[in-house]
Amino acid sequence: MKAASVRFLLVALLSLFAASCVPRRGEKVEEEQVQKVVTTGALVRDVTITQPYVCQIHAQRHINICALEIGYLERIKIKE
Repeated sequence: MKAASVRFLLVALLSLFAASCVPRRGEKVEEEQVQKVVTTGALVRDVTITQPYVCQIHAQRHINICALEIGYLERIKIKE
């Protein structure tokens, strides 16, 4: 019983909406005006975005670097 009344109400609302979209008798329908839209191309370039964040960086593996000879290690030629 409720479903039938909901369907009836829905059909009634849709028919009222459809009837309101049609122009009235004797009313002139205005022609659509064509407007020009000016567009431009996108500018392609590399953009670097930097933001300061508080963080700590940890390596996935910890590797000890040591000399194979007896003595002192003067330099480590590795960039972290």
